[in-house]
Amino acid sequence: MAEEKKSPIVRPHLFLWQMHKGKSGSPDLERVASARGKNIPARGRMKTRSRLFLTLQDLFFGPDSPVYLSQKGELMEPEDIEALKTDPRSSFNRAIRDRDVAACLVKTAEIHGHYCPGSAFGVMATLMGLEALGGESSEGMEDLMAIVEINACFADGIQAVSGCTLGNNALVFRDLGKMAVTFVRRNTQDKEGHNGVRVSIRGRIRDHVDQVRPEFFPLMEKVIMARQGSPEEEKAFRDMGRQAAFALIDQPFDTYFNTDFVKAVLPPYAPIVQSLVCPGCGEMVMATKAVLGGDKKEYCRTCAGAQISGVDGRGIGREVF
Repeated sequence: MAEEKKSPIVRPHLFLWQMHKGKSGSPDLERVASARGKNIPARGRMKTRSRLFLTLQDLFFGPDSPVYLSQKGELMEPEDIEALKTDPRSSFNRAIRDRDVAACLVKTAEIHGHYCPGSAFGVMATLMGLEALGGESSEGMEDLMAIVEINACFADGIQAVSGCTLGNNALVFRDLGKMAVTFVRRNTQDKEGHNGVRVSIRGRIRDHVDQVRPEFFPLMEKVIMARQGSPEEEKAFRDMGRQAAFALIDQPFDTYFNTDFVKAVLPPYAPIVQSLVCPGCGEMVMATKAVLGGDKKEYCRTCAGAQISGVDGRGIGREVF
């Protein structure tokens, strides 16, 4: 007879979940276990996708699980999971309809990795733009398009809340270095021919942040710009970024932004193209990205030693890697 595999005992005091408001606490795992009639035998999954949380879940619960935990550490019902399978952005759209800015900021931090004024401005700009256009966020089918003018923290607020991302081709990056975004719904326009709304920051960003947390920028200058911050200063910077972000979203949005209806020019729908196998490395490459002529025809640009366009912290550039 096979030996029954025993579940590890869950000790809630071993897990501290740092809440976004700066309060610490732990999900009541004993209560969840009691509701199931025994120790939790499997892995919970959380919306926040915290590395620490997932590491501890693997340790305590094992790799397979029907157990789901909500953002507040509460049991997520199977019907909630089924609803998200049907509409993965339902929680975001609900937050947008309810103007739940804090929920949008928390969800944005999942992909951005931390809280900061820039991503908070991105969240607010997106909510303003979607409200002006009407309708909900993107379903990733290039129906709603976002044209963002800066590759910085602001852009992650745009991607998270709008659903317009680099991967679903609904995000267009124009390397202008401005904290601004234009939202457009394809095939729609008003009587004046406007098809989109541009949301742009008013004045100097630092002036806005200094109004709520004047300590933020001096810490940023030392920790991020000079890269000379101590571990304690790095922690203080992250804490101050969180405080500044949540303080900013409590203010009227039109304090920070201008909104203008515009006639935006959009690229066509993203094409689906054939792929080739590079004779040099044997890897598949989009035909439109391969070398098109010469003795390196159909080679990938890496093997051909050709110039490559790329986006990094400096913006769009061309260089040989």
